[in-house]
Amino acid sequence: MGRRARKSRAWMGRSIRLGSCLRSMNRAFGDLRRDPEKPSELEAIVRGLHDELVLLHDETEDVGFGYLNGKLYLEGSPAFVETVENQLLVERLESCRVRYLAFLKGTAADDLLAFFKVADAEANRPSSSPLARVLSSEGIQGVRVVEAHAGPSEGPEPARERARVDWYERAVAAVDRVQVQLLGEQKADIEALNRLADDLIAAMRMKGRGPFLLLPLLGRGMDPHMAHSVNTAILCCALGEMHGLGFDRIRTLCAAAFLHDMGRCIIPVEWAKEQARLTMFERVVVHQHSTWGFLLLARDRGIPPEMSVLAAHHHSNPMRSPQGQVYEPDVFHMILHVADAYDLAVFDDKRYWRKHRQDRMLKSILRGRERRYDPTAAKLLANCVGYHPVGSLVRLGDGRRGLVVRPGLYNPERPKVWLFEESPAKIVDLMDIDESGLRFRHAIRDVLAPEPGLDLRKLLIENAELLLGDSL
Repeated sequence: MGRRARKSRAWMGRSIRLGSCLRSMNRAFGDLRRDPEKPSELEAIVRGLHDELVLLHDETEDVGFGYLNGKLYLEGSPAFVETVENQLLVERLESCRVRYLAFLKGTAADDLLAFFKVADAEANRPSSSPLARVLSSEGIQGVRVVEAHAGPSEGPEPARERARVDWYERAVAAVDRVQVQLLGEQKADIEALNRLADDLIAAMRMKGRGPFLLLPLLGRGMDPHMAHSVNTAILCCALGEMHGLGFDRIRTLCAAAFLHDMGRCIIPVEWAKEQARLTMFERVVVHQHSTWGFLLLARDRGIPPEMSVLAAHHHSNPMRSPQGQVYEPDVFHMILHVADAYDLAVFDDKRYWRKHRQDRMLKSILRGRERRYDPTAAKLLANCVGYHPVGSLVRLGDGRRGLVVRPGLYNPERPKVWLFEESPAKIVDLMDIDESGLRFRHAIRDVLAPEPGLDLRKLLIENAELLLGDSL
């Protein structure tokens, strides 16, 4: 209880500073509105904002704010900020189509000053280029902008539930397109993957990672190689956030996750469907996919070398680093290694893509801490997906079946379960206490194997408003 109280007080102090930053940004745009050529107080306002950001950066690598559907969001807060007192800021964000704004650690006051001038000019006389590209062309460092999807002429932004499904489908298509480009010796469209990573980071920071952990269910029926890369990127983003990585580092990690299994292009997709025992020759081919991935990525000079190296080593044991080895595993490798293994859920190489239950894979990863998997990454994974992982089919103590749709916030053993066979279907929180106040109302008896006749992907799409919404 004391620890929760301290965390609550710490968050209260942080939210006060974040609110002060929003008011400073609103005042800065107000000063520019009065006199764009010679703002009277802009430099003093920016210096005050810079001082506030320095204090916030003592705790985190970057400071972010979200704007969606007419509401301002403080990063990490489930509630939105009233926009009435920050109306000028809201107008500028709308005009520049900004969905998420992050100030990185070490941002100079001069860059902040230039950012406000460029953003104000773009709001008044918008150019054809997105604001993020304009900032880059102006050489403004330390400010990251994520744009909204729909333009003013295209109507309002789609509902978040549908937008998340759209994001997953666009991500699978983008990874497939990049693979085709790499195989054809064309320049890979890495910027498309970076934009997808930006969208993912912004959405998780504004409204949490819970809904995104269900998205891998959408991959059933799609190309398994492409869906696996997207699923791994989602996990890497969530684990990177929990690890405390900054915006740019998570972006790099997500892009690397999108690309890490490109070498599987040498493996026929039919192998993932047949699941027959592999011959010795076929097993050798499977083992070579990391090398092929490295070669594909390394010959494209537009792809950062660290991504090629991660593709080559993503199956390497990060806990074993022989003396004299040039490659040293880093935090990117630790996270990517555990996320890749969890989504594959494969215990041996005798059959290709014969996936096992996620809860069994999680237990295998936890048993392999210190020996096969990084302990910190394994612990973060357990806290992220829960001991009964999101997407698992479970049976409660009273015999009813359900789908785990959210991890437990305070207890990884007690998630939220969707009883899809009930009429009407309902969500039960396993943290609920019964009338006596002495025990929990519900408990999971066991995790069930996937049933061939039960289409979880179809259930997710049909009930996206409930399952992918923010109300859970």
